[in-house]
Amino acid sequence: MESPAAPYDDRGLHLPYPARRNPHADTIATQHLSWAAHHGVAPGDGAEWAAWCHPDAAPDELALLAAWYSWAAQPADTPGGTLDRVRTDLLPRTVEGRTADWCRRFAERTDRLADRQPAPGNLSPGDLLAHLDARRPFALWAAVLVERATGHRPPAPAVTAFADTAVLLADLLDGQAPNVVQVLGALLRCERPTAARYADRLRIARLHQFEHSGADPGLRDWLAGHAELRLRHSGDRRRPGAPSGLGSSAARLAAQYAPVLPEPPAAVASPGYPFVLPPFRLPWPSRLNPHLEQARQEAKDWARTVGLLAPVTAPPGPPIWTESSFDSDDWPLFAALTHPDASARQLTLVAQWDVCALALDDHFVTAYKLPRDLAGARAFTTRVPLLMPLDGGPVPPPANQIEHALAELWARTSPDMPPALRHRFPAHVAHFVASNLEELDAIAQQRVPDPVHHVEFRRASAGTDLSIALTGHRPPATDPLRRLEDAFADSVGLRNDIYSYRKEIDEEREISNAVLAVRRLLGGSLQQAVDVTYRLFEQRVAEFRRIAGQELGPEHAGYVAALKDWMAGDNEWYRRTGRYRAGSSRSLFPFRLPTAPHGLPQGLAAGPGHVIGSPLSILLADVPAK
Repeated sequence: MESPAAPYDDRGLHLPYPARRNPHADTIATQHLSWAAHHGVAPGDGAEWAAWCHPDAAPDELALLAAWYSWAAQPADTPGGTLDRVRTDLLPRTVEGRTADWCRRFAERTDRLADRQPAPGNLSPGDLLAHLDARRPFALWAAVLVERATGHRPPAPAVTAFADTAVLLADLLDGQAPNVVQVLGALLRCERPTAARYADRLRIARLHQFEHSGADPGLRDWLAGHAELRLRHSGDRRRPGAPSGLGSSAARLAAQYAPVLPEPPAAVASPGYPFVLPPFRLPWPSRLNPHLEQARQEAKDWARTVGLLAPVTAPPGPPIWTESSFDSDDWPLFAALTHPDASARQLTLVAQWDVCALALDDHFVTAYKLPRDLAGARAFTTRVPLLMPLDGGPVPPPANQIEHALAELWARTSPDMPPALRHRFPAHVAHFVASNLEELDAIAQQRVPDPVHHVEFRRASAGTDLSIALTGHRPPATDPLRRLEDAFADSVGLRNDIYSYRKEIDEEREISNAVLAVRRLLGGSLQQAVDVTYRLFEQRVAEFRRIAGQELGPEHAGYVAALKDWMAGDNEWYRRTGRYRAGSSRSLFPFRLPTAPHGLPQGLAAGPGHVIGSPLSILLADVPAK
């Protein structure tokens, strides 16, 4: 199989933004030295960081920024009391006149920067996602300072891509261990020069994502200044003479990106897949709930009653499931494997929610993704929360049986939910469905995301953010818990993207898939992309284990055990389900129905994806079932 052309041009360490030094830099330099001496801290390069990264700041603002950058760069042996006194001195001037939301976010970012945990050297050697997350705090903190000056809050994907661009450039120039070149060398199992080449290609990819997500002029200035300072510090003045800038990729020959990773030995593909499936080993055994058969029967009876086994009425399309494809997917088995200790009534409820969630997602694929109907998709996502009123009030007439199923299940389930869960649930379900909109936008533009953006976005589209946030016994949020949940969510999304590659790419015409994103970045064969994606899966599992063992106390033991049960059950379900095998999927090609709809539940009038393997079902593990 030929390698796809890699889309990222090789520009050395060039950035498309010119660096500018603030004209007030020399004016505040002496003032900054006096301030540092008064507080007993080293001035470092604080004034230069402020001058190059904030070229348009007024003198007073520039002096304040210089002080903050000096605070952030103090040596590790600086007494904690000194740092606290400096922070206390700077904070009132910084938050004055700012919104409560900005102050909260600045405090959170400052706390994480001061915490400096976990140290990148403690992470698994090949975990790219954990490395980037551990190295982002400085740039994320700086982004809030930029927002203070500009008054504009960029979208979250732009800020994350901005931070990664800065991190990758710093790693490539500074060479201090551990850095992204070492991480990619371990992940890709390649030599340092090859890893460095891929690290720079990833930097360019993240820069593209920054621009696509809505690059902020202030953040562009910061990146330009950051690059200038890094280049000056390292003595690296590389400025390629070839065409550069975000529009110049087409001027480069794809041949220069011939893959240099070694090809694996030839192997026979796994039955039903165009590649050899990885072993997907986990250190925890799966267990099967003894109430599986009852859940199977009741979930299918419910699906048939609400019309999920009948042709979709609006817009006209095939059934979400036929009788045989419902049995082949076997979502009750999924519920029984991921909730081995649930009671019979709880398991039935969990299975019904899994069926409902997958119906919402599969409907999105057929009704909106395949015909590229962005307007219809937006209208659909807008309707979802209206079908789940918090006060139990009336709902708009369901447009089809998928909406009817959601409204019926919510009306039956919500009265028994704890109040906090009931109030969060509709917004999370809406976010779960709306995450498909970005995938649809990428399809319309034929824009394959870079691997980092895809995996982190996948946490939403896989439904893990919803399920984890709504777990009845979820502990209070902390940074270690966030990172544990991210590792859990990534293992879910990466596993699914490998198993569902054929179904998504060949049948559903998707392009938001980790295997495709990895291959797009690295070049090489499909099998190589699968193998790299699986190694990243292994690293995320290892990071989950590391955080659970080293950063969480015994009070989290029950929650961690529940997530382990879910991971093991999910892993086993993929071995048993027929959903992803060639020839076992339902037809995805729309067809027209007769004028009169058939198969609708009584009283349901006809009106005007892919979250496969989602742990949505965790959310109701402790909710009583009627």
